[in-house]
Amino acid sequence: MHLAVGKVSMDPKMVAENITVVMTEVRRKRPVDVKGEFIQTVSVASTMGPGVWVSMKDQE
Repeated sequence: MHLAVGKVSMDPKMVAENITVVMTEVRRKRPVDVKGEFIQTVSVASTMGPGVWVSMKDQE
């Protein structure tokens, strides 16, 4: 899944809040029949920049 969660002009706290909301919703909408870990990897990147891998273990 690829989606925008913020812009350069936004406050970093707002971007972090947007990421938290997106991750919460993805977990909430998880299909019931999916077994194992639903979200395997997460990365954050600018439009044409390299991605930075994010550990979401603290969010679970």
